[in-house]
Amino acid sequence: MKPFETKALKVPGFFEKFSKKDPEINLATEVNNWLSSSEIDSLPENLVTDLKNKYKIEKLSKNTNAQLKDILTNFLEFHLGNPESSTNNYASALKMQKFLNLDSSVFQGVYLTIASSKTKQLVLDLLSDKIITNQEEKCLEEWKVLLNISDDQVSEIFQPIAQDIVNSFVNQITDDKKISPDEELVVIAILLPARIIILRFCFY
Repeated sequence: MKPFETKALKVPGFFEKFSKKDPEINLATEVNNWLSSSEIDSLPENLVTDLKNKYKIEKLSKNTNAQLKDILTNFLEFHLGNPESSTNNYASALKMQKFLNLDSSVFQGVYLTIASSKTKQLVLDLLSDKIITNQEEKCLEEWKVLLNISDDQVSEIFQPIAQDIVNSFVNQITDDKKISPDEELVVIAILLPARIIILRFCFY
């Protein structure tokens, strides 16, 4: 499964050989290697637990937890919201959390950061022409369902972007400190619908 590629395991050093204990870093490497050769629905449920027993680990180190967190991050950055991926939704993200045996707080922190970033980029794309069509509005609604994002979360992202667009346009028109009759018509034709868009998505 993309974006993971098989990595070589670390060769035990003198201490590991003396204590007959494999390097803990190999736990995350083995998890990565499972992902590189498997699809999400065929991953073993208890892999992390089994690997902890294999490497005689009672509690994962901060470094190993960070590596598992990085694996989640890499998965979400590649797959979440990707129209070419079959594992691009919130349900798939939860499967990855379960596979990696990550705490809910860790998962939510990573997920919300990436989901918000991807949603911001989508909103910027939708507002590139200063107008959101009915089709684009439908796209945003489908995106919210796909990523399990609430209206409030979308509003937090949408409002400052839309407001910046409106403010920028006003500044351009009033740059000469005057508004001509033609510019007044432009304000009515463009800024009023823009305000309606802001209200629709930010205060719904």
